[in-house]
This record gives sequence, structure tokens and C-alpha cells, in this order.
Amino acid sequence: MMQMKTNRIILASGSPRRLEILRAHGIEPEVVVAQIDEDELITSLLPRLSMSEVAMQVALHKARYVYDLLQAGSAGLHDTLILAADTLVVKEGVGFFGKPVDHADAMRMLQALCNSSHEVITGVALIEAHSGKQSSLADTSIVHFGNYSSSDIDNYLATEPPFDKAGSYAIQGMWSGYVTKLEGDLENVIGLPFYRLHELLRQTTACELAAADDQHSG
Repeated sequence: MMQMKTNRIILASGSPRRLEILRAHGIEPEVVVAQIDEDELITSLLPRLSMSEVAMQVALHKARYVYDLLQAGSAGLHDTLILAADTLVVKEGVGFFGKPVDHADAMRMLQALCNSSHEVITGVALIEAHSGKQSSLADTSIVHFGNYSSSDIDNYLATEPPFDKAGSYAIQGMWSGYVTKLEGDLENVIGLPFYRLHELLRQTTACELAAADDQHSG
């Protein structure tokens, strides 16, 4: 297991799932939600960028939003990292699915994903608050869904509100029963590919990576 040592991490996201992933890996970040219009930004980027590039750019915009806030009103930014992520669900021949705007939109998304596969792409960005140095990457997983009915979708949406979830589902929730195969990282689908995050951390000067051998831990 890899552990990250840094004085301060700021998560530029209100996603409870990303916060849970970080906590599961021993990181307790501060949370500052980036106030950007994701759908408008994605629409503006799509004509010229791939979906992976779009996810990275949206993550960078979120991180820059918080970076600007810190530069405007904070001191002592050494050893502070700003972390942001953005997740897109992409189905070939259909396009991308962000967060649903209402029940009908969630129903449309899940019906389109039925009995087929789709990609889940998460862009991750880091900015060193004291220097402005930034880095980003994207990770892709492929999720396969089995068959389900409109009634199944209705029951799910009534139990687990979908409005903060790309593609209208949470793979770690009750919807997992309709997943027939996962290719790639589960945490990427949930919203933050932690194992890839270390690639960005190695590029920063604000933190130190240390390998922790499980057999010597405890």
C-alpha cells in the first residue's frame, strides 16, 4: 500500500464518494467545492478534444477555481496541494452522460446503458498552491450492464437519488447487481482512481511518497 505524506490537501469537489476514497487511503482533505458549470464547459471543449482530454480539462478548471480563491485570500501555501477530478460516462455511438437534471433524464441514461458496455473516464488534476505547477491524467474503465426493466430503474431511482452521479448510477450501491463485468479500476468508476493519483504526486514537490509494507504495518 502506498501512503501520501503532505501538510495539506484541498479537495476541489463536493463528491462524498471522492472524499470516502481519500479517507479509505488515510487522507483527510479539506473540501472547497469548485463552482463551475460543468455541462457548459464540457460542451465548449468537445468539438476539439477527446473525452479523456475533456475530463482532464474539467478537472483542471475545478482545481484552478480553488487555486484562484487561495491566491486571493490565503497565506502559507507551501506544502498545499489542490486535488480535483471529473468523471464522464461515455457510450459509443451515443455520446457522454453527465449528471442527470431530473428523473426523466436519469431514466433516459440508464435505458441507453442497458444490456451493453460503456466507458467511465475520470480526469484527475493537481495544482501546487505555492507555485501554480499543475499536472493531470485520465483513467478509463469499461463497465458492462446486463438487462433490466423500466420498473427496475424506477425502483433504483426512488432508493438512490442519481442527481450527483455521472450516468445516473453508483456502481458501489444497489445498482451493482446489474453490472456483469468491470474492466479496469473500481475506484475510477466511483470517481477517483487513487492508484493513478500517485503518478501525479510523484511529479510534485509538495509531498513525499512512502511505501508501506502491509506485513510491517499495525
